[in-house]
Amino acid sequence: MDAPKFDDKDRFKLIGYDGNTYHLTRESWEHVIKDRQRDTVKFNFDKVKLTITHPDEVRKSRIRTASKILYRKFDRINIRENITVPWDGYYAVVIDRKKKRIQTIYPTRKIKLE
Repeated sequence: MDAPKFDDKDRFKLIGYDGNTYHLTRESWEHVIKDRQRDTVKFNFDKVKLTITHPDEVRKSRIRTASKILYRKFDRINIRENITVPWDGYYAVVIDRKKKRIQTIYPTRKIKLE
C-alpha cells in the first residue's frame, strides 16, 4: 500500500501540477483517514498523488480565495488493501496556493460548481 512518507518535520512534500512544492502534514493526513466517509483515501494515496500532479480539472474555491480544488477522475477505487472495485468518481485535493499546503482530500462523485 502506497502511503505518504513524512520527513522529520512531519511533512510529505510533492511537486504539484503548477510546479510548486506542496506539503501535507501528518496531522492533516491522520484527520482525513480517520473520517469514516474518507477512510478509503488511505488505500488510494497513488490517486491522491496523481490528482495533485496531473489533475483533470482545477477549480477556484468559493470559500477560500487562496485555495484551489484539484480533481481527477478514476474508474476504479481501492476500498481496502488489495480490494479494488469499479467506481465512477473523482479524487479532490484542496490546496492552499499561498501557504503551499494540502488542506484536505476527499473522494467525490461530482465536481462542485464554481
